[in-house]
Formats: sequence, C-alpha cells, structure tokens
Amino acid sequence: MSESVAIIGNGFCGILAFFRLLNSNQSRFSKIYLIDNGPQSTGGLAYGKSEDIHLLNVPAARMSALPEDSDHFLRFARHIKPSIKGSDFVSRQIYSAYLRWLLESSKKKLYSNIKIFHIRGFATDISMGRNSEATIVLQSGKRIVANKIVLATGNQQSGNLRIASSVFLSESRRY
Repeated sequence: MSESVAIIGNGFCGILAFFRLLNSNQSRFSKIYLIDNGPQSTGGLAYGKSEDIHLLNVPAARMSALPEDSDHFLRFARHIKPSIKGSDFVSRQIYSAYLRWLLESSKKKLYSNIKIFHIRGFATDISMGRNSEATIVLQSGKRIVANKIVLATGNQQSGNLRIASSVFLSESRRY
C-alpha cells in the first residue's frame, strides 16, 4: 500500500522534513505534498525576508542542516563568499539561499518511486477521515488527501485553533 504525506510549511522545519523524507532509504511514501504560501515564504519567518545586515546568531560552522555533515552549510556559504570562516556570523540571506538550495536540489533529483507535488496555497482546514486519511483544505478550495501530515507552520501568532476531535492529537506519532 502506498502512503502519502503532506508537509504544511516552507520554513526551516518544513524544508528539512521534506529533505529527510526524500533522502531516507526507509521512506514508505509514494507521494509527498509540500504546501506553502508562496515563493516569498521559503525560509520562513527567520530566513525568508531578511536583509543582508541581519546576521545569524550562531557561527557558520555550526549551522549545517545535516548533523551527519557538520560543514555542509559552511561549504555552501563559501561558494557565495569564499572568505567566510567557520567562526563568522554570516547573513541570514545566505542561510535562506542555503535552505532554498536544499529544497530545489531535492526536488530536482529523480525518484522512481516518489511523486513530489509542490503546491502554493494556504491551508485553512484539516479533517480526518475514517480510513486514517486527512483532507487538507486550501484557501482556494482545493483539497489534498494524505495519510500523514507534518505541521511545520512556524512561529507566527496562533489563531483560535479549532480541533474537532482530540483523536487527531492522540493518533499523532513519529514515522
């Protein structure tokens, strides 16, 4: 049985969830939906609209998105500006470019068993069906059905989140 997962959010956590799902040798998903508010949202609140003067609060050598490759970000940053040292506090714009590169390079890889759908839209509702599938409703009215959902909606102020059934929360688990 093929499964699908929808990742709602295109900031750091959404991009990393997408990257990890695509690059996992154990991925059981045949469809991955990445749902975001538009191109300006790549990188989320922390990295999406920063100016060159806004710096990371951690040195470049400690900003890799991949724990198994601690110099991953530093190598990327040096492609943009070769003089960057591991101890430098670089601009958030460079980190935003890094996240976009992770996202786009992952989407460009050929996966024979995984279909990738990048959907621009704003998720307004999620309802759980009897067959363990969730239906995500976008502001446009479009509906997406997935077996699993990753909510990576970021650090914005929450609205009045309505949860129709606590079953949604009790059935949450890591995969």
